[in-house]
Amino acid sequence: MDLHGADVSRKEVLRRFASALDQVASVRAVATDVDDRLAKTRRELNAHARTLHQPRPETGRSIYDLYAEEKAAAIRCASQHTRFRGAALTRLSPTALDEIERLLRRAGAMAPLFLHTDPSPWTNANLPDPNEVLEVLDAARRLRAQHLPAVRDLLREAAATEIHPPSTLSQARQATTALSQVVEVGREYDVRRIAAGQTAAELADLLRALAPLASGLLMFLLAWLFSSRFRKALALLREYRRAKAPRGQLFLEARRLEQALTAWRGVSGGQPPDAFDATPLASALQAAWPDVDRISGVLKTDVASSSFGELEEMLDRLLADSDTARAVPAVREIEYRLAALGADAVVHELRERKVAPSDWPSLFRHAWLVSCLEAVEANDPTLRRFAGRDHDGVVTEFQRSDLESVAVARERIRRAHAERVIETMNKHPEEQQLVKRECAKRSRHLAVRTLLNRAPNVLTTLCPCWMASPLSVAQLMDTSRRYFDVVVFDEASQILPEDAVPAILRGEHVVVAGDQHQLPPTTFFAGSTDDADDEESATAGFESLLNQMCGIFAPWPLEWHYRSLDERLIAFSNRHIYSSSLVTFPGVGGPPSVSHVLVPWRAVDGEEDSSSAEVEAVVGRVLEHAAARPGETLGVITMGIKHRDRIQHALDQALGGRRDLEAFFDERRPERFFVKNLEQVQGDERDAIILSVGYGKDRSGRLPYRFGPLLTEGGYRRLNVAITRARRRMLLVSAFTHHDMEESRSTNEGVRLLRGYLEFAGSDGAVLDGATGTETALNAFEMDIKDALERVGLSLVPQVGVSRYRIDFGVLHPRQPGRYVLALECDGASYHSAATARDRDRLRQQQLESLGWRFHRIWSTDWRLRRGEEIQRAVASYEEAVRLSDESEASQPAPIRAAERIEEISEERRDRRSARPRGPRPQVVTGLKIEQYRADDLRAIVQWILSDGLLRTDDDLLAAALEELGFRRRGKRIDEALREAIRASRRLHA
Repeated sequence: MDLHGADVSRKEVLRRFASALDQVASVRAVATDVDDRLAKTRRELNAHARTLHQPRPETGRSIYDLYAEEKAAAIRCASQHTRFRGAALTRLSPTALDEIERLLRRAGAMAPLFLHTDPSPWTNANLPDPNEVLEVLDAARRLRAQHLPAVRDLLREAAATEIHPPSTLSQARQATTALSQVVEVGREYDVRRIAAGQTAAELADLLRALAPLASGLLMFLLAWLFSSRFRKALALLREYRRAKAPRGQLFLEARRLEQALTAWRGVSGGQPPDAFDATPLASALQAAWPDVDRISGVLKTDVASSSFGELEEMLDRLLADSDTARAVPAVREIEYRLAALGADAVVHELRERKVAPSDWPSLFRHAWLVSCLEAVEANDPTLRRFAGRDHDGVVTEFQRSDLESVAVARERIRRAHAERVIETMNKHPEEQQLVKRECAKRSRHLAVRTLLNRAPNVLTTLCPCWMASPLSVAQLMDTSRRYFDVVVFDEASQILPEDAVPAILRGEHVVVAGDQHQLPPTTFFAGSTDDADDEESATAGFESLLNQMCGIFAPWPLEWHYRSLDERLIAFSNRHIYSSSLVTFPGVGGPPSVSHVLVPWRAVDGEEDSSSAEVEAVVGRVLEHAAARPGETLGVITMGIKHRDRIQHALDQALGGRRDLEAFFDERRPERFFVKNLEQVQGDERDAIILSVGYGKDRSGRLPYRFGPLLTEGGYRRLNVAITRARRRMLLVSAFTHHDMEESRSTNEGVRLLRGYLEFAGSDGAVLDGATGTETALNAFEMDIKDALERVGLSLVPQVGVSRYRIDFGVLHPRQPGRYVLALECDGASYHSAATARDRDRLRQQQLESLGWRFHRIWSTDWRLRRGEEIQRAVASYEEAVRLSDESEASQPAPIRAAERIEEISEERRDRRSARPRGPRPQVVTGLKIEQYRADDLRAIVQWILSDGLLRTDDDLLAAALEELGFRRRGKRIDEALREAIRASRRLHA
């Protein structure tokens, strides 16, 4: 019930009540499956958002983060084939990852050693301990300076024995051993004679023939008696012996003899020496051998098998490259730690492919990221099954179901309201009859205050929402009751606390809405009171109801801004007044939505408060708008009353002969044209606003700081109201620029903001706080999308917008500079930041489309799995958007169509929802006396009447039952019987 305005008569109020009664009678029950469909699609969308953005316990990262990190790592490094699976992947905790990357960076500083490509002889050395390095270096020094020269000198002396000159330490050791053995045996046997007379085969045969010597006395006697071969061999051995020896040791001596001569023949082609002291050579070799073994073990090579020349060269290189030796333990420690952490597969790939050291951490990180993604994709069925086109279908179904749910909610509210009205009228039959009687009258209606006092329950239930000023509330409603559950104050910054009290007393709860940065209520006509009274007043010190409530309760801000069809219109206030708290949406570009006209300064006296040149410029712009854009509404705001009056007078004169513009300036037109000063425009909004400063320079060219209401306390709020009235375009007209305003001349907030807004408008809304562009950096995933699409010819602008909400990419028209044709969004942080699926998957897209954007979504999972297809899809969407943009004659954004779309759905539902037909009439005859009807028959008739779904009061239902049963007159018994049937039916349906 709207009680605003002085023209609302009693008759009009009763007509509205009557219309409400008619609507109640026509409301039907709501039947729909939209709740199930909406819940199902919402679950799917929320599940996808959680799957993509919820951190995984095994990695501490979300799938989307892994996508972005994997792409960043792939950009920084070459492709790799290492993968971690199962337990190996599980071992790679965040701490292990950081440690491995740190180790790889350390290893990169010693890359040749780590890759085993360093030419140093120490490259493959097994030196895990720095102390062992010192020991090995000492061993190399001893071997090179002492042992090797001594051995070679002694070998030269041993050359007289006709041994083959050894070329390695192993050969020297073998020769020394053979020489020592043959000299030792030569003390007992004539080895030279044996060597000359016995071949190796004969010696071996001799040894086999003497085998009975080692088998005991019995075998010896048997061999002596029956084996001539044995006897000959024994005789020959005794012949070679220099002196007699016990029989028991001959076999052992024969074996040593055979071994010594075999060894000798392996190292010499001459006769064994009669005598030679090999002890010094053996001692030298024995002294050298621990160092040889130490070096061989460390270098993992047989040093003793190297030629003396190679060995000397090796030792010289080892000793000359001691710095590398000292670095080896650090490399081995890194290798050990990497293996222990499970990164040995990456190390193997680094060595196999010889990857640049700078890429090592990225290669490992990329291997880990790909392994994580593959593991998640393998184990998560939703990711395995994800297909962007199917998900687009879910989004579309959710959008449709969500809009339909809003339409259905309206129907349910109407139904619930109608049921409550019926219940209230049944509960208060006297009020029902009074209201129906007053609604049926054609004249002489009761006063609204009287009617409301006599039928408060039915009237407030019939019209549960009332709109009235605080003064109207005080006049129409007495203080005997609380009429409303909730009292809402809009534009509360304009309401004095004391004026709000009567309305507050009429409700159980209060909601106060307003903007502290807009104009306070005027107190120009208020009487003054003394200080004592102010101290006793509960409202003392509070300029408005909003101001008082903010001092009691914490405010709850509403953040989304809808009025401006281009966010540049609100950007200045959002930044400087609302601390960037508003969520705004960028327009599609094109001509600037905020601009500045600088009129020429004229040295004329008396124009400091109203520039004539500015008046002329404003009138010219108004006439131009009226002729070129008659379909767009317009308003002119001035900073001073004098300037307002001059513009109005000049405009009236200019319109004297312009009959062609009469329709535009018709005062009966909705949102008609106006010229107002700052104090008058709160609550107004128009498609286009011209803000005329009016103030100018004096005759000397100096700008006086006489800015009228801006200089008052809170004057900045007047400027804030003025610059936020436009929906499409804002034109600032002034005779000076921000360069003419010295920052140091005034600390007044209103003056400071005026200077800033002059700069902002002068840049066509591009410069905000002296900066342009976006501060939000792209992640690697978004960079990959940008690079890929720009390579196929699209021109992308990332992070389009100036508030917290940014479009991921705006795609520019190929031939219209600054004009966007496509909003290209991903499902990254901006997508996930929305609190609900409705915000995320309907409202933001709906708002952008209402501003003229065409919308294209790239799902990150699709981009990762089907990158080529997604590029083709994006190109196709872009080409279609360009085609539609070129075909459209109106480039201006369309108004918000959400309400219209909901209404369309409501109309579709109404078309499908015809009146519910009643079933077969119960077989109850008419024309009987009331006593002849059973109670069940009466209940059956009542229920049949109710089966059409329409709502009826008990009186309406009684009248319908009387008519259906054929009663022409009503009596007490008839009423009682039928009312009992009605009560029973109501209980049955309760």
